[in-house]
Amino acid sequence: MKAGNLQMRGLVVAVFLCVVTAACLTFEPRRTGSEVTGLLEGKINPNVAPAASLVRLPRIGWARAQAIVVCRQRSREATGDGVVFQCPDDLQQIKGIGARTVEDVTDWLQFDSAAVGAE
Repeated sequence: MKAGNLQMRGLVVAVFLCVVTAACLTFEPRRTGSEVTGLLEGKINPNVAPAASLVRLPRIGWARAQAIVVCRQRSREATGDGVVFQCPDDLQQIKGIGARTVEDVTDWLQFDSAAVGAE
């Protein structure tokens, strides 16, 4: 087998694995509050939590978690204030997060302004 063919097959296999991995991460099932109980050791502060932590919340997928982080960063750039979210209802400024989502995540959130400075 020629080296070029071998490299092409390796590239095809690598791309295939990347696509399969991305699909698996994208189509992760939503968790309910009772399922999150075993996942979260403590509460999550949306003012400092990375997207990888935010997706552990019920009804918060990867897109919403990233939107929270982006909203937080833009708000800090505009105002200079580290505390963007002071209560669960403040999360409703994120597209796709409504009253039902806020109700489902409230028990898993903390709003500790002391942790913002430690970010």
